[in-house]
Amino acid sequence: MRKKHPVVGEWTATVTRSDGVVERDLPFWFFADGMMEMVNTDGERCTGTWRATSPTGLAFDFSQPIRDEEGNRIGRTDSHQDVVVDCDTFEGRGGGIAYDNDGDVLGSAEAEITAKRC
Repeated sequence: MRKKHPVVGEWTATVTRSDGVVERDLPFWFFADGMMEMVNTDGERCTGTWRATSPTGLAFDFSQPIRDEEGNRIGRTDSHQDVVVDCDTFEGRGGGIAYDNDGDVLGSAEAEITAKRC
Protein backbone atom coordinates (compact mmCIF):
# COMPACT_ATOMS: atom_id res chain seq x y z
CA MET A 1 0.00 0.00 0.00
CA ARG A 2 1.29 3.44 -0.97
CA LYS A 3 1.63 6.01 1.78
CA LYS A 4 -0.61 9.07 1.42
CA HIS A 5 1.27 12.30 0.59
CA PRO A 6 1.27 14.66 3.61
CA VAL A 7 -0.45 17.46 1.64
CA VAL A 8 -3.71 15.50 1.35
CA GLY A 9 -6.33 17.28 3.45
CA GLU A 10 -7.69 20.73 4.22
CA TRP A 11 -5.50 23.82 4.65
CA THR A 12 -5.86 27.55 5.31
CA ALA A 13 -3.37 29.66 3.37
CA THR A 14 -1.97 33.16 3.07
CA VAL A 15 -0.70 34.25 -0.35
CA THR A 16 1.62 37.27 -0.61
CA ARG A 17 2.04 38.55 -4.16
CA SER A 18 4.94 40.58 -5.51
CA ASP A 19 2.51 43.38 -6.43
CA GLY A 20 1.82 43.91 -2.71
CA VAL A 21 -1.54 42.11 -2.49
CA VAL A 22 -1.90 39.78 0.52
CA GLU A 23 -4.75 37.27 0.51
CA ARG A 24 -5.46 35.66 3.90
CA ASP A 25 -7.51 32.72 5.17
CA LEU A 26 -7.87 31.06 1.77
CA PRO A 27 -9.19 27.49 2.10
CA PHE A 28 -7.37 24.83 0.05
CA TRP A 29 -8.18 21.13 -0.31
CA PHE A 30 -5.76 18.55 -1.71
CA PHE A 31 -7.18 15.15 -2.65
CA ALA A 32 -5.32 11.82 -2.93
CA ASP A 33 -6.26 11.53 -6.62
CA GLY A 34 -4.14 14.59 -7.55
CA MET A 35 -7.00 17.08 -7.68
CA MET A 36 -7.13 20.26 -5.60
CA GLU A 37 -9.60 23.04 -4.89
CA MET A 38 -9.41 26.47 -3.33
CA VAL A 39 -11.84 29.29 -2.65
CA ASN A 40 -10.63 32.70 -3.78
CA THR A 41 -11.27 36.05 -2.09
CA ASP A 42 -14.45 36.48 -4.19
CA GLY A 43 -15.84 33.26 -2.73
CA GLU A 44 -15.49 31.27 -5.95
CA ARG A 45 -14.38 27.64 -5.82
CA CYS A 46 -11.43 27.08 -8.18
CA THR A 47 -10.06 23.70 -9.20
CA GLY A 48 -6.68 22.41 -10.27
CA THR A 49 -4.21 19.56 -9.99
CA TRP A 50 -1.19 18.70 -7.88
CA ARG A 51 1.67 16.21 -8.19
CA ALA A 52 4.28 15.02 -5.73
CA THR A 53 7.85 16.14 -6.44
CA SER A 54 9.34 14.41 -3.38
CA PRO A 55 8.03 12.67 -0.23
CA THR A 56 7.13 16.11 1.22
CA GLY A 57 7.23 18.36 -1.87
CA LEU A 58 4.62 19.08 -4.49
CA ALA A 59 3.72 21.34 -7.36
CA PHE A 60 0.17 22.52 -7.98
CA ASP A 61 -1.63 24.49 -10.67
CA PHE A 62 -5.09 26.06 -10.74
CA SER A 63 -7.06 28.73 -12.60
CA GLN A 64 -9.41 31.34 -11.24
CA PRO A 65 -11.68 33.79 -13.05
CA ILE A 66 -11.15 37.53 -13.28
CA ARG A 67 -14.41 39.47 -13.07
CA ASP A 68 -15.36 43.10 -13.64
CA GLU A 69 -17.41 45.22 -11.22
CA GLU A 70 -20.67 43.74 -12.56
CA GLY A 71 -19.47 40.17 -12.08
CA ASN A 72 -18.83 39.42 -15.76
CA ARG A 73 -15.92 37.13 -16.49
CA ILE A 74 -13.25 39.16 -18.28
CA GLY A 75 -10.35 36.74 -18.04
CA ARG A 76 -8.53 34.24 -15.86
CA THR A 77 -5.41 33.87 -13.77
CA ASP A 78 -3.38 30.67 -14.10
CA SER A 79 -1.32 30.02 -10.97
CA HIS A 80 1.53 27.62 -10.16
CA GLN A 81 3.17 26.91 -6.78
CA ASP A 82 6.02 24.67 -5.65
CA VAL A 83 5.71 23.89 -1.94
CA VAL A 84 7.16 21.72 0.81
CA VAL A 85 5.06 20.26 3.62
CA ASP A 86 6.50 20.23 7.16
CA CYS A 87 4.08 18.44 9.51
CA ASP A 88 1.03 20.71 9.74
CA THR A 89 2.37 23.60 7.65
CA PHE A 90 3.56 24.17 4.12
CA GLU A 91 5.28 27.01 2.35
CA GLY A 92 6.44 27.70 -1.14
CA ARG A 93 6.78 30.01 -4.10
CA GLY A 94 5.33 30.42 -7.53
CA GLY A 95 3.24 32.92 -9.37
CA GLY A 96 0.42 33.63 -11.72
CA ILE A 97 -0.25 35.03 -15.16
CA ALA A 98 -3.47 36.92 -15.88
CA TYR A 99 -5.12 36.62 -19.29
CA ASP A 100 -8.09 38.40 -20.83
CA ASN A 101 -10.87 36.44 -22.55
CA ASP A 102 -8.95 36.59 -25.85
CA GLY A 103 -5.88 34.98 -24.27
CA ASP A 104 -3.78 38.15 -24.22
CA VAL A 105 -1.55 38.58 -21.16
CA LEU A 106 -2.74 41.27 -18.76
CA GLY A 107 0.11 40.90 -16.27
CA SER A 108 1.88 38.58 -13.89
CA ALA A 109 3.03 38.42 -10.30
CA GLU A 110 5.26 36.16 -8.24
CA ALA A 111 3.78 34.83 -5.02
CA GLU A 112 4.71 33.15 -1.77
CA ILE A 113 2.28 30.87 0.03
CA THR A 114 2.18 29.68 3.64
CA ALA A 115 -0.51 27.37 5.01
CA LYS A 116 -1.66 25.59 8.15
CA ARG A 117 -3.56 22.32 8.27
CA CYS A 118 -7.17 22.70 9.43
